[in-house]
Amino acid sequence: MLSHSLSPEQTKTNVFYLRPLSKPKENIWYTAQPIGINTLAATVGKMCTEAGLGGFRSNHSLRATAATRLYECGVDEQIISEVTGHRSDAVREYKRTSETMRRDACGIIRENKNKTTPRKIHDRKSVNGLVIKADNKHFNKWALVKKDVCRVDNDLSWVIDNHYPSEAWFEPTPNSTREDDGVLMTHVFDGIKKESYLVLINATSMQTISKGILPTTMPFSFHGRFFQNDSI
Repeated sequence: MLSHSLSPEQTKTNVFYLRPLSKPKENIWYTAQPIGINTLAATVGKMCTEAGLGGFRSNHSLRATAATRLYECGVDEQIISEVTGHRSDAVREYKRTSETMRRDACGIIRENKNKTTPRKIHDRKSVNGLVIKADNKHFNKWALVKKDVCRVDNDLSWVIDNHYPSEAWFEPTPNSTREDDGVLMTHVFDGIKKESYLVLINATSMQTISKGILPTTMPFSFHGRFFQNDSI
């Protein structure tokens, strides 16, 4: 863990939280002493007070908030209990109905189809983004990633060493019902050949469809934008 890699070598404790040094050194940020249980217990309450949040807040508030938010997004009770560590029946104490959900219930009774509840989390299974230092070590590894928000073992990425993409723009396949059925497009700077190219990537598999060398070098950036011909 990070705290252990930056703590004194002579430390014999295996606790997660160590006391930080008031004046950190280059390779040592922590002492060998664990943070006291009373200090840890007051952490969230202190942060909320400093942020100007009223009411009683504790570390347990984070757990309760997580369970409530998951419930509001329509996540199944069993999955909520797995995330929060509750017993399957105990998590029901945190299923607090919001005003929006109550309005929706009234609308259903009145046969009003206009729901205001946010879309359930499982309606969208993945998100796309740009990651710098994809291996968490080298700056020359920039990746376009497809993050599965439902599973931890199903992420995909497009990455070529020394190639620097900008944020990709998603263009969906017309009339498709699949959220990832379409093309990701962006410009990439080839750090080896010192040239830029436009690349089209299959948004489902994250594999290259085709690419074309651009007539001029384009600087890479964190954000991209696609404009159709009729909007230019």
